[in-house]
Amino acid sequence: MGEGQQTENVKRPGKRWAIPVAALVVVVLCAGGWGIHRLKTSRHEDAVAACQNAAGRLTRADKPIGSKQLTEARGVQAGQVADAKTVTGYQRAVKAVATVKPASCDASLGTSDLRSAADRMDAAAAKREDQDKSIERAAKAVLASRDAKTLADAKSDLNGRRDEAAKLLGDSDGKVADNATRDALSKAIDQAGGVKGDKAKDYQDAANALRSAMDQINASMQAKAEADAQAAGQAAPAPVVQQAAPVQRSAPSYGGDGYAPSYRPSVNRGGGWSAPAPAPAPAPAPAAPQGGGSNWRERLNSQKPIGNHGCNPDGSCGIG
Repeated sequence: MGEGQQTENVKRPGKRWAIPVAALVVVVLCAGGWGIHRLKTSRHEDAVAACQNAAGRLTRADKPIGSKQLTEARGVQAGQVADAKTVTGYQRAVKAVATVKPASCDASLGTSDLRSAADRMDAAAAKREDQDKSIERAAKAVLASRDAKTLADAKSDLNGRRDEAAKLLGDSDGKVADNATRDALSKAIDQAGGVKGDKAKDYQDAANALRSAMDQINASMQAKAEADAQAAGQAAPAPVVQQAAPVQRSAPSYGGDGYAPSYRPSVNRGGGWSAPAPAPAPAPAPAAPQGGGSNWRERLNSQKPIGNHGCNPDGSCGIG
């Protein structure tokens, strides 16, 4: 065997290893491509999941808070609290809330778009959660201010009621039908003075007890006043009724040659009779002419009535 043949035999082993190495490289490259694809797919799936989680968080945060404190705070007005600024702060906190609609998390979107949407929704949800906490704090402040005013009003009302009760207790001495009502009021006054603490209801209950005891005393005083008035009416003598005497009228008088009434009715403008005025004297008859021969009866008949006599020509006179 020559040297050329030996050299060829030495080179052949290298050719035998070339095919397995090439195959290995292809496998590695395929595996790397698959790994990269898988990595990208995983990242996209993670982005979709993150977007969906952020959307759910935002939806939950956007729901109205249904706590009992918020429900009570909504109905409190500025005049019902000790500090009106608490109501203003609560209203401002509620108005600051803005509804944010969740973004789309469709898998067809790019991974970067999904990540951006998730970040925006997470930020909006966090802001809304902070706003909800601010609303809760503002609601607690409103209720605390309301309770403070309620307590102060209850204390003031009780003090004023005690002063009224003490005055009524003194004024009612000897003026009630049942003295037990005064004892009950005195006891209520003592109990009202012993109320302590920060519960408005305790002061309100004490004031109601005073009000009830005062009503009982007023009713007892009225009952005694009515009984006294009835007793006084039964003891008083019956009044004597006097009748007015009848008015006497004098009859007319007749005398002489004519009629002269003895009274003349005079109407009193005040509504009664007045004393009759004297009748005027009749005019004297004219003297007979000297040397005349006429009959005196003819002269009498021809004479006209004088004054208010009202006599007729035939010599008769009527009344009135």
